Amino acid sequence: MGPKNISGKGERNVGSDCFAFIQWMSEHDGTDHKISWREAVEILAKRAGIPMETDQYDKAYQLLHKIAMKRHEALSDDNEALEYLWSRGLTDETIVKWKLGVTQKNEFGHDIKRISFPLLTKYDRVVGQSCRAIKWEHDSKFPKYWNSSNSEIFHKRSYLYGMHNYDSNFPELRITEGTMDVITADQFGVMNPVCSLGTAFTREHAMIIKNMGVSVCFCMDGDEAGLKGMRRAVDILKEFGVYAKVFIIPDNMDLAEFSLKMKEKTEEYIQEHSMMCWEFELQAAMKTFSSQLTALRAKAMPDIINASKCITSQEDKILMKSFVKEKFGIEL
Repeated sequence: MGPKNISGKGERNVGSDCFAFIQWMSEHDGTDHKISWREAVEILAKRAGIPMETDQYDKAYQLLHKIAMKRHEALSDDNEALEYLWSRGLTDETIVKWKLGVTQKNEFGHDIKRISFPLLTKYDRVVGQSCRAIKWEHDSKFPKYWNSSNSEIFHKRSYLYGMHNYDSNFPELRITEGTMDVITADQFGVMNPVCSLGTAFTREHAMIIKNMGVSVCFCMDGDEAGLKGMRRAVDILKEFGVYAKVFIIPDNMDLAEFSLKMKEKTEEYIQEHSMMCWEFELQAAMKTFSSQLTALRAKAMPDIINASKCITSQEDKILMKSFVKEKFGIEL
């Protein structure tokens, strides 16, 4: 089935073509027959006889797209790579949606096979690749990930993986740690998961979020490094007038592991258990206060017990229990 009202004969105008074309794109949403917004504009401009300025980086985009598609096609014939992705809980539908691929080359004297993650812009243009080694240990002599170098079309410090999948009907970004976290969370219905690429949250990221006018929820595990990174990111966002929420993933799981555990309930759980940034920032103070208060209560207990020995009536006993609970926070 082709586009409606575009390839027919007779007089036309750009408005009707645009309306019909958008109709066609909407009807094909979710299928393989889907094109980018720029391609849509190019077709409409050609119909209307309007010359379009050529993007100076078009050749680079086209080359990177071909590389990504070649790696994606190679994945269907690579059982080892597919088994790895299936073992991580990804479905075939998810693999196709995110155009995951496989690449292999010699690194540091080793033949390394990696899963490739195309880096897409919000206009679905490929600007680079992030590649994860399938077989990697902490003592491996090669990096777990490698990412495309900065270029005229790709800037690592301002890139958020997953942004091309942003749904404006839910104006909040869920910022997590890695590409697999983003993809797995998306598979189970988490709204707008994104991540940076092996770099800390930057002011460039904050500026993009500020300009988008969206809110943010950080979804990170609760280890020391994760908490430190979240505090720094929250402080950066505050400089731009953006106040974030925080969801600390329980049991030291990452978001991918947590999504596989909770499945379709992941989004609901995040919404119910995220906290405001001020609550997150007060956690350390609350722990210190609580520990000191516990020590003070323990110090006061001998006096409280000794004072209770002089109680002779039930009325005094009730009054003392109320007093101790109010003043010391201790239940007798």
